[in-house]
Amino acid sequence: MLAKFYIVILALERLKLISAFRPFVFFMKTLIVKVKAIEGHCDTHKVGDCFRLEGGKLSFPEENKHVCIYALSSLLPLLPAKQRRIDEPNDWLPKVLEVECPDPKGRVIWEITYEE
Repeated sequence: MLAKFYIVILALERLKLISAFRPFVFFMKTLIVKVKAIEGHCDTHKVGDCFRLEGGKLSFPEENKHVCIYALSSLLPLLPAKQRRIDEPNDWLPKVLEVECPDPKGRVIWEITYEE
């Protein structure tokens, strides 16, 4: 069954329907998501609060073991996409470094960076 799958992939590559045969193993980058600024009032977070995303696991430093569910709702759609390698020249996603919490009174600005 797997051999048939590879034959189909190679045929699509020859027909230029896919750009190049790439291995199906990929690596997810580890992200650091940190509160960069608060331009209003937030009783949940302070500047510097952060969490780490490695694969599908969120981890928190000892100082702050929580994240606001509303802030997380604005971050979640971007995080898995930003973990992957983005090699399209006109893709907008690599340029997105900040996300704002949807609370209009809080205006918490989150910064997404890659772990070195």
